[in-house]
Formats: sequence, structure tokens, C-alpha cells
Amino acid sequence: MDAAPLVTATLSALSVVGILALVPLLGLLRARSAGEPLQPRVLLTVAATGAAVTAIAVATGLTGIAAPFLAPAIALGALFATVATLGLTAAPLARQIVVVFVLTIVVFVPVVSVVLTLWWDPFATGLGYLDYGVSVPIVVAAACAALGTLVIARVRPVQIHLGWGALGVICGIWAATLAWLVGFELAVDEVTALVVVNGLIMPAAAVATSALVERVRHRRNTVAGVVFGALGGLAAAAATAAYLITSVAVVVGLVAGMLVAFLPETGAARRIALTLLVGGGSGILLLGLVARDVSFIYTGQPEVLFGQVLAVVLVGGASFGLGALLWLALRPRR
Repeated sequence: MDAAPLVTATLSALSVVGILALVPLLGLLRARSAGEPLQPRVLLTVAATGAAVTAIAVATGLTGIAAPFLAPAIALGALFATVATLGLTAAPLARQIVVVFVLTIVVFVPVVSVVLTLWWDPFATGLGYLDYGVSVPIVVAAACAALGTLVIARVRPVQIHLGWGALGVICGIWAATLAWLVGFELAVDEVTALVVVNGLIMPAAAVATSALVERVRHRRNTVAGVVFGALGGLAAAAATAAYLITSVAVVVGLVAGMLVAFLPETGAARRIALTLLVGGGSGILLLGLVARDVSFIYTGQPEVLFGQVLAVVLVGGASFGLGALLWLALRPRR
């Protein structure tokens, strides 16, 4: 009996479990950062809406996503909805659902289809878009959509004070992200080991530089510095873990942590969204420079880099603009 289909199904399920675990964990991180109680019913309803809309879209077969990736794509729809509504937790649930419905159809489904197929190839590289964990819909599209809604909502920033318990939350996010990435390989091979090693090392490197920058700038270190440094490193690893040799992965993690450390104190939702965008976006863009065997450093050809940059700019700009316009239309009138 061929064990390959069973292995593929098991790893696909592992990826789904990891992605779905990130929904309550990110919700908990946002609530603790803001000093607010978690709203499980709202969180799960929003996530379920994103997953349901995605499931309907992929069921049509128009997305071109291969069967083993269908369940992870649906789970990513739930995670997309969670991140995209980071700044709307106090808004009426009906309005949040409308935002998720529109953003999922207009932004998430096209972007996840681009990353999981080869039809995005504007510079004829033959590679499609480089994003191992299909993180662009989360760390670029959803994060920018959240920032767009926050610009319109004008939520007053609240200083972040995270206790030691937040370290347990970020460890859970770390473990869930590793499950996501290991499962997404859909096979057990040499790439699996690389994903595990890079998925462990990159966030650790990001924490190191984040803590160093925080110490130099403020002469102290905080739990928030560690938590958001690790989150930035995980965001970078989600796209790059399978494409980088480990020594280069360390450098990318160090860069992500340094950039995240310079982010302003702008409140819980903004800080999480900005951390995902800056940490993940820097990793995605650096793939065009340092991805093994196919990047500018390896081949001397800039086409892959151009494709990475163009997609991030287009996705980020469109998501930010649509998020802002949606909340401009739906926000409560005074």
C-alpha cells in the first residue's frame, strides 16, 4: 500500500491545525497587549466567516489550487479574517462580518490563488511567486487591511504592557507556526529539516536584535520587546524558511528583528499588524535577493526580485485602500 497519500493528508491536517491555532493565539496576544478581555464569540465568528467564504470560493474550482492545499487555504481564510479585523474588535459584529466578507472575496482569494499556483509570473521567471508558507495573504494583505481600517477608525493608542504570561502566548504562536510550515511541505524530506531549523533559528535571531536595539534605545528590555521580536521573526520565516540556507536565514531573522524594534508604540492592533507587515514583508522582499539558487545573488538576474517587490506593493496598497474605504463606509456615524 502506498503510504504517500496518507503522509500528505496527515501533513495537510497538521498545517491546518497550526494555522487554526494561530487564530485564538493572535486574538489573545491582541487582547493582552490592549489590556482587554478576549471576546471568543466574536473572534470565532469572524474567523469562521473568512473560512466559509474561502471554502465556497475554492469549491468552485476557479482558484486552481491543488487538492492537498485546499484545507490549508480554507484555514488561512480564517487567519486572514482574524488579522484583517485586529482594529475592529470593539465594532459591531455585523460590520466586522461585512468587512471580512468583502476583503476575503476581493483580496484573500485572489492572493492565495496567486501564491499557490504559477499564473503570477510577470517577468517570465517560470517560478511563480516565492512564498513558502503562503504568508503574503496574512503578513501583507491582512496586516495592511487592518492598518487601513485603523487609519479611518482613529483608535486611540494605548501603551502596551505585557506580563510574563505573554511569553507563553508567543511560544504557542511559535509552535503553531512551525506546525503550519512543516505541514505545508506535504512530504517528509530534506526540506522539512531545513524548515524546522530555520523556523527555530530565525525568530531567535530576531529576538536577539530586537532586544539589543531596545537596550540601546531605552536602556532596558521588556517582555513586549521579546514578544514582538519573535513575532516579526516568525512572520519572516513563514515565507522564507524553505528557501534560505541556514546562515542566510539567520541574517534575515536579524534584519527582521532590528526593523521591528524600531516600530513606534502605537497600540495593540497597530503594533501587531505593523510587526507582521515589517517582519514578514522584509523576509518576502529579501527572498528576491537571497533565496537559494533562484535569487539575484545566486543568478545575477533581477526578475525574481522585481516580482517579489511588485506583488508586495500591489497587494499591500490594494488591501490598505480597500480596508480604509470599507470602514469609511461602514463606521458608525456620530
